[in-house]
Amino acid sequence: MVETRQEGADYKMIVDFIKWKATPLAGERTRKNLATTYSLRPLVVVYAKVNWTKSHRKETEYLRDKVASAAKDHKDTLFSFSDSTAFAHEVQRFGFDMDPKYDLHVGILGANGEYYPRWDTVHMSAKMIGDFVKQYKDGDVKPFYRSKAASPQNTAALQLTGETFKSQILEGTSDALILMYHPLAKHWRLAQSVLNDFAQDPGYKRQKVVFGELDVSINDIPVSFELPTYPVIYFIPKNHKRKPTKITGDILGEYGIRQFLKEQLEKLAPNAEAQSPRPVAEKPKNVKTEL
Repeated sequence: MVETRQEGADYKMIVDFIKWKATPLAGERTRKNLATTYSLRPLVVVYAKVNWTKSHRKETEYLRDKVASAAKDHKDTLFSFSDSTAFAHEVQRFGFDMDPKYDLHVGILGANGEYYPRWDTVHMSAKMIGDFVKQYKDGDVKPFYRSKAASPQNTAALQLTGETFKSQILEGTSDALILMYHPLAKHWRLAQSVLNDFAQDPGYKRQKVVFGELDVSINDIPVSFELPTYPVIYFIPKNHKRKPTKITGDILGEYGIRQFLKEQLEKLAPNAEAQSPRPVAEKPKNVKTEL
């Protein structure tokens, strides 16, 4: 077998190049081709009513032509259009209004995994789409995160939203231990009670450790925070906010969480005795430790 190589190229680069060349200037992105033809990022997606039946074909062709008109000035970026009903979850993730008065919505699925919306305009022109793409390239568009307060609860730990997670935790000046949960998942209330106790612990207060909880069913977080299961507990060091560490080994309960926090604090002060405020007792026997 003859192997052809281009200096600096690898298998993924070749595959991406073929995908790029095989993708139309303004094609329809569907549930069937989103993981293949339209897997490259960044990707501009125009959401609208897509209907190829005879009675609606002209409207859909007009949509395609509008997207193509915007795409021709940005040939280094992939453009597509998708049916807003079929991709309702993405439309909502972008924060768009599903009100039918809006003829279309435009968003960019960023190379970093974030969602960049062009806020609702009743009638979106090709020029407006093109201007939005330019703003994204210039770094003038911010990613969108849902932010909604959970039902009030009597806890000492901070009850965070998407916005306060950013302002108080990611932009804060303290080490933080954050519980990320889904209210329908099991075991999160046990972890919540542990963090609530820790938030009142004088020792942790002296160390200025912040404790918080975030309902991720109604709030979005940066993609650097993986959520493989629920609940997840992250330690976020004050000097390395973008390098969080999550609990591993399916740890649950006071012993496991306290041991995890002790280890993380010791990593930050390797030459000092970063002891847990209370001694970590021997792991109790016959206690479930699974998230």
